[in-house]
Amino acid sequence: MAAARDCVREPTGIAACDRRYRSDFAATRKVAYCRFWNLRTARKIGVQALRAEYYRALSTICERTENGRTKAMRHLRFARASAGMLHRVMPDFAAPVERLIDELKHLPGIGQKTAQRLAFHLLRLPPEDALALADAIRDAKQNIRECSVCGNITDADPCLYCTGAHRNKQTICVVEEAHNIMAIEKTRMYSGMYHVLGGSLAPLQGRGPEQLKIKQLIERLKGGTVEEIIIATNPTAEGEATAMYLSKLLKPLGVRVTRIGVGIPVGADLEYADEITMLKAMEGRREL
Repeated sequence: MAAARDCVREPTGIAACDRRYRSDFAATRKVAYCRFWNLRTARKIGVQALRAEYYRALSTICERTENGRTKAMRHLRFARASAGMLHRVMPDFAAPVERLIDELKHLPGIGQKTAQRLAFHLLRLPPEDALALADAIRDAKQNIRECSVCGNITDADPCLYCTGAHRNKQTICVVEEAHNIMAIEKTRMYSGMYHVLGGSLAPLQGRGPEQLKIKQLIERLKGGTVEEIIIATNPTAEGEATAMYLSKLLKPLGVRVTRIGVGIPVGADLEYADEITMLKAMEGRREL
């Protein structure tokens, strides 16, 4: 009698599910929906992808929580009908704005919120200012290339450092990336040549000697005019490994190989220095 009474009270739309499994499924559906709605907000996946992810999670949860194929299929039949509500989800922004935000997120250090602020800032700009930014990006991408001699980025090949009349041809400073040149040039004390490796040795990331511009550096030494190589790679594990590799490779060629000094920065207190920094500072000590 109790079972018959329960069946009478069931709504006709879910007559295939009894009261016990229907309550479990309602809680499961709420958890899965909230989970993937947050995923959509965080990653801005499309409506179709959201519906697929929601249905997949719902299917997995139902199969894990139900005992038996028949009970799981009951829930899945109801999931097919309930997942259709995601078709009515409206996109947060217009398609051109969504595309602009997605492209801005590819920039380093730019997340979803920052990309949105930048996108709306660009939309508020006068058309001539926004188009000027687009033209500057296009012009830089089309006209900037790598110097065939040192690997620096330039609009004229060879670059100004390689063709400068007052540059010292007997010294080459080796750096990892082109933007490291500016840090050295700011000192106004170095007037030699440069060579950009294009990175550092990182086997775990697939960067070996073949991926760096080491062969081009050796070719520059064949002229016999270079007397000193200054290795100015970053003081990281990869940078130190690159410096040691270059030292062993270049010293047999008869050139002087030096390494930039590392240690205590100017204006810092010794009590805040770590062990590695103090060790490098002691190894690089000099006479006064």
